[in-house]
Amino acid sequence: MARLSSRFPGVLADALRVGLPVSCAGCGRWDTPLCADCAALLAAPPHRVEHVDAAGGVTVWALSAYTGPVRPLVLGWKNGAREDLGPVMAAAGERAGSWLAAHLLPDAVTAAAASGCLLVIPAPSGLGRRLRGRLVAADFADAVARGLAVGWPEAVRTEASGPRRPGRVAPAR
Repeated sequence: MARLSSRFPGVLADALRVGLPVSCAGCGRWDTPLCADCAALLAAPPHRVEHVDAAGGVTVWALSAYTGPVRPLVLGWKNGAREDLGPVMAAAGERAGSWLAAHLLPDAVTAAAASGCLLVIPAPSGLGRRLRGRLVAADFADAVARGLAVGWPEAVRTEASGPRRPGRVAPAR
């Protein structure tokens, strides 16, 4: 089957769609895993989330409000029903990380420079998801860390006039 699919990827994909139709993970539009409108919801710059009581003093960022098409999209990805969204979510995480690297608040850059490391902390997964090995929040944190790492050495200096200090961006697992 793999040999056949490598020779005729379009034909095989079309044949599979007849028996197993695909629909947009966000809005349900037929014949696309993620339509352009729903994908655009993940392409916006991150915004700071206010009033997250469970986070304590940790700054929380989001790509989109958890409503409308974003909710079923994220739930499908998190719960494993839409594993095809892994690359989409990784790309969204990397874009978010790149944006954050360019827009980090000066206090955050100074604090990260002092420690030499910036940690990307994922929201903890539930026990059931951890037992099944579905650590999608950690995978997303990895993607955000990769995006941040692109701009990290440029963003961090030991002192305002001192030499550049290579930093490290790491997801906290």
